[in-house]
Amino acid sequence: MTDLQVAAAAGLGSFLDEVGSGLSSRYLKDLVDKGFDDVRSLAVGEEKLIEYAEMLPGHAIKVSQAAIEVSRGLPGSVAIVSDVPAPGEVESRRLAGPPPSFPSDVTPSRSKVESWWAQFIAWSRVWSENVANYLVELGVDVSKSKVIYERFKFTQEQNNFAGNKLMQAFEKSEHVMSLFNLIGNKRINPLS
Repeated sequence: MTDLQVAAAAGLGSFLDEVGSGLSSRYLKDLVDKGFDDVRSLAVGEEKLIEYAEMLPGHAIKVSQAAIEVSRGLPGSVAIVSDVPAPGEVESRRLAGPPPSFPSDVTPSRSKVESWWAQFIAWSRVWSENVANYLVELGVDVSKSKVIYERFKFTQEQNNFAGNKLMQAFEKSEHVMSLFNLIGNKRINPLS
């Protein structure tokens, strides 16, 4: 058993203090009041701990990672849990805000789409320089998308976040969303 597992077995307060000095005195009451009353309930994304327990982002990342580790029974340190936003990335995402909306014209001009693409890259750079650099290269030669993707080492979580935000950017464009609906309903083959 790791120190974290021993602390978790001793209770939520012990676990918080093992993760970081003073975390128990700072957050224990609020966590319990909001329903986070055992270590397993803390094994959620740090966004939830920030939103519901009003944790500072750095603390939320440490607590979330440690709780996930203990819940999975993984040996080792808090740093073992991967594919979570890097420290500071959660706050950077918050600062970035919503992605720029794709032009809502039925057939937007090339200049409008290029302008939107530049804005989307700038928005991405606020929270991930790596994702933004990938998008820049993708814009230069989309036919090499697989090769370009292999060169950039962003996590699946970052990929999912960017994809979700891309879909949000398209939400106001009925034309683009209808294309997604056609693909989803298999009326057209996107690979042909």
